[in-house]
Amino acid sequence: MLTFAPTIFRTASNFELPRPVSSLRISDAWDFEKVKVPLRDGDTVSGHSRNGTDIRIEGQIGTHGGQLQADELAMFDTLTALRTALHVGNGSETFILSLFNDGLGQHRYFEECSTTRVDFDLSNKHVFTFSIQIHAANPQLQQGILI
Repeated sequence: MLTFAPTIFRTASNFELPRPVSSLRISDAWDFEKVKVPLRDGDTVSGHSRNGTDIRIEGQIGTHGGQLQADELAMFDTLTALRTALHVGNGSETFILSLFNDGLGQHRYFEECSTTRVDFDLSNKHVFTFSIQIHAANPQLQQGILI
């Protein structure tokens, strides 16, 4: 059985996103050529090709790695670790975003991911919220073993 556990995998490390995650949205889009003939109803569409996938994750910093983040200092530490895990220093540096795993090594994941935007709301001292936008250059949701 698969468990929802969004995790960032890099070559030497992995980072499970803080919980709870309140929303995970996946957006696909396609390129195409649209041709319109003057004085004629309708149009013609051809040449469909899939773009990369955009993934938007929203959540709260309430727990991390199963540990309750009960005070502002612990939430700031988790926020700092999350920002570090999401950082992409250059164009060739990407990560794997695993969304589900079965506890035995099998994952459902996107490859060639890079962070495009991160927003934090720190106005509530009891719980910090985050919103992350990630772009997966490879739009295929993969399945397999991650080490």
